[in-house]
Amino acid sequence: MVWWVKPIVVNILEWVFAGIATIFFLLRFYMRYYGVRAQPPHSSSKLSDWVLTITLLCFYATNISDSITIALINGVDRMNISPNRNNPLSAYALLEPNRLRTLLKVLYASLYPYYSTWWGVKFYILILYYKLVEPMTLPRHRIALHALALLVFMTYLTCIGLYIFWCLPVPENWNVHATPEHYCVAYFSRQPFVISIGMHAGTEILIFAFPFSFLYIIKRISKQKFYAVTMMFGVGFLGVIISLSRVAYIVTSHYTPIIGVINAWGALEQCVGIIVCCLPAFKSLLKRRRTNNSDWNSSELVERVFNSDGLPESRGMSAGSGDPLGCNSGSWNRSMTSDRQSIILRVDSFERMESVREAAEAELANREMVQDRKNTAPEYKHNISWSS
Repeated sequence: MVWWVKPIVVNILEWVFAGIATIFFLLRFYMRYYGVRAQPPHSSSKLSDWVLTITLLCFYATNISDSITIALINGVDRMNISPNRNNPLSAYALLEPNRLRTLLKVLYASLYPYYSTWWGVKFYILILYYKLVEPMTLPRHRIALHALALLVFMTYLTCIGLYIFWCLPVPENWNVHATPEHYCVAYFSRQPFVISIGMHAGTEILIFAFPFSFLYIIKRISKQKFYAVTMMFGVGFLGVIISLSRVAYIVTSHYTPIIGVINAWGALEQCVGIIVCCLPAFKSLLKRRRTNNSDWNSSELVERVFNSDGLPESRGMSAGSGDPLGCNSGSWNRSMTSDRQSIILRVDSFERMESVREAAEAELANREMVQDRKNTAPEYKHNISWSS
């Protein structure tokens, strides 16, 4: 027995899922380009950003096509695509030819953004794997990752090509004069559906099982990263469960599902997939909260001292080794008796130390240049004393 729900309710759920995915998408970009440090956005975009953006656009395209489908079914909530005109709920019996042709074209076109959303999530996760699996540290895993990426790409081309060329000629997909004996609509054909679902579920399991072969290494390096990766792929397996639930609905409906009902499972799976893609961007927020809750004080105090010549002299303790802040710049620095006007710069987090280091290095280079000028200047026989 096939459970039933109004297609308009399903479409509302689809847009709700799209809205949830969009919220995570926008939060990801905010965390990635502004972050917790409130810095200006980066000027360059990465491949992962484009992949995720295209994936979300495909999600919207799928929902738009479903909304058009609901508008075309003319208020008949349980309409199906059976070519049997004796069926009182068949679209072939209820719709006039032009409207039926438009409906079939929309259904045919909706296949490609729908499956592109699925595989877009896969491509994004593969890009993430390439950042985790370094060729020098995990060479065998890197080779396996290349093979997995090739497999995912080939299954995507196979899935798209299968639906494009399943019914030949292609206009047979929107033939309004089809009969039960001569009927081909790729949207509800059993064979391409079974093949595409098999490729989708198979690659999904391989992708989310792949990192478990090197999770012990990540745990040894960083427990925080280990827990983050484990949580992300735990949520990812929820998408696999949703995909299998969608298959169960198709099977129980004897491969003649009600228009719109099947899309609820797909929209939920797409939403979960996009959320999984956005989760890694929140690691900086978790890191900031962990830093704030820890006893370790990540702040640094850098005292910038200016002598009577207006030359900067930096003093302070550095978290790193060596003398990145110019503390031990030699006898020249210690021989100067300064008219000190101090400015205290507070560094809010360890990550901000990079900019402080760069500024300190620039100051050190400036001091060295001034010292070189003094060394090359004419020597006088009287002593020069610096007033305090």
